[in-house]
Amino acid sequence: MRVTDAWWEKRNIGVETQEITCEEADTADSLKEGLSGLTAGYQVLRVPAGRADLLFAAQENGFLLVEDLAKLEIDVDKLVIPAYSERLLANMTTGPATEEEINRILTDVREGKVFQTDRISTDPTFSKAIADIRFYNWMEDLIQAGAAFVVARYKEKAVAFGINKPVDERLYDAVLGGMCPDAGVTGVGFSGIYANTMSVKEQGGARAVTRVSSNNLPMIRLHLTMGYQLQEFTYVLVRHVNI
Repeated sequence: MRVTDAWWEKRNIGVETQEITCEEADTADSLKEGLSGLTAGYQVLRVPAGRADLLFAAQENGFLLVEDLAKLEIDVDKLVIPAYSERLLANMTTGPATEEEINRILTDVREGKVFQTDRISTDPTFSKAIADIRFYNWMEDLIQAGAAFVVARYKEKAVAFGINKPVDERLYDAVLGGMCPDAGVTGVGFSGIYANTMSVKEQGGARAVTRVSSNNLPMIRLHLTMGYQLQEFTYVLVRHVNI
């Protein structure tokens, strides 16, 4: 298993955090031994789907399953617009967000108007307010690191956003996306995915990859409707120690 000191989460959620990723060679016994040496107050464990031996070993050692992460990938030339939304494209454009749009979206995120289903906001040990600050900080970090921040505009008003960054010359990671709470028009739920995927294409990327929580089943379905293909699932478990 691979253990990462997630030092950035201390700023985000106020707790020392360790992230653990199971690897192919791990066994139930080796996992139990490795987990016994962890000391962080918040521990996040990722187990490949299908490894029931590791899943049971983790739960026997106090870890609780909080979500499955679906990894989805698409050839950007094969993006599909839902039939019920095609009528909106005549009045929709996508492109880099302006500074004013970024600031407004970040404010909405910080005020809890955008994200609802992540593992921090649904964890009774934390709170929705903590989760919102975490997303705000994460997005600022991505911007500072040079990730593309794009929006979909309907009749010149931003209705959704996306953030993506390159993995290599052909593959881009569509890290985050969301709706603007004051969009004021129905049927634009697809537009965050649309903006992010079009941005990857415009930057010369051939494929886009993203990850969506099983706590957000409608978004998994929407990605599949728009041509994304399911690649894998990962179990995500957490353990709290003296917090």
